[in-house]
Amino acid sequence: MKRHFYILLTIFFSNVIFSQNSEIIIEDLKPAYNENVFPTISYSINSQIEAKLNTLLQLENLEHLPNCFKINPFEKVAYDQERDYGSVHFYGYEKTITPDNILGLMLRGEATGAYSETFEIYYNFDLRTGNKINLNEFLTKNGINALTNKLNQEVRNTIEAFVASVKENPSDDEDFVNEQLDLYTTCLEGVELNSIAYYTYYFEKDSITFVRGRCSNHAMRAIDDLGSFKIKFSYNDIAEYSSKYAKGLLNGETKIYQLESPEGKFYKGKIDNKYPITVLISQVHTDNSLHIQYWYDKYKTPIEWNGNFLNNHFSLIEYDAYDEEKQKWVKKAAIEADLIANKIIGTWTNLETNQIFELVLTEY
Repeated sequence: MKRHFYILLTIFFSNVIFSQNSEIIIEDLKPAYNENVFPTISYSINSQIEAKLNTLLQLENLEHLPNCFKINPFEKVAYDQERDYGSVHFYGYEKTITPDNILGLMLRGEATGAYSETFEIYYNFDLRTGNKINLNEFLTKNGINALTNKLNQEVRNTIEAFVASVKENPSDDEDFVNEQLDLYTTCLEGVELNSIAYYTYYFEKDSITFVRGRCSNHAMRAIDDLGSFKIKFSYNDIAEYSSKYAKGLLNGETKIYQLESPEGKFYKGKIDNKYPITVLISQVHTDNSLHIQYWYDKYKTPIEWNGNFLNNHFSLIEYDAYDEEKQKWVKKAAIEADLIANKIIGTWTNLETNQIFELVLTEY
């Protein structure tokens, strides 16, 4: 039954989708492979934004840049008999109806490692820039704290109400009931500790919905009747928590704000003033760690930087290859740089030769 549902879902979303903004067109990525369905975006009024949207989506989910594959766009992630690790199958995508400045996309699929797990990934883009919408900029600092408390309380209320109903009307299967109560009791213990990072979110025309993952792991899924938690607020409900940037975004303003965080942004520049590169900073985590992907514009092969971003300073490492004998990754380069307005300025140091090269990048 589940398989038939996803096949129907794939068929439904495989048609061309036009947004409320007639300049946005979303089609299936080609060439197709093994019933995978993935969006590719056309935005005729701004080719740079179109390129940023497609680059981010394909790099984060398909592990390559647009048009940089050998046979098909899914070859790095889809199931192959020669693979000895997990795979991903994309069943479909949906565009939500949003305010005009926002592009909202939801990807649906199934990831398989030790077991298979369905997923939904939400993307929220500012169409004025092509950047991801970052909650830490959409909400004020006080708003983040207040809204996080509200979300955690809603989750707690839902779990407590369900636990009370189970206790009042227990099933005949005593073991099942006890396992279920243990699951939710454990889940309740950590609810207040959830930061806003525990919640994904998506925009609709008049509201924003926050989504928290379920209480169960895969092994306990069968006893988890609640599943994931979806909590909706109208834009009026969160107006007191919203930044000027958020209000302009929702009201259709064309003004582009200079935002502080590098999260969800692209940068272009050069190493040693010779080698053009492009950088994507997908996410800065709550512990200040981050994962960056960059590529030399000539070769378009993604390379990773990993490290920390604290007090507007990046401290990053680029790894080269895995040393089987020493059982560890070999460090290739160290990056030390500062975020100054819309620029990243610092050094890229070759750890083998100790040569130090200037690094200058500008947001675009």
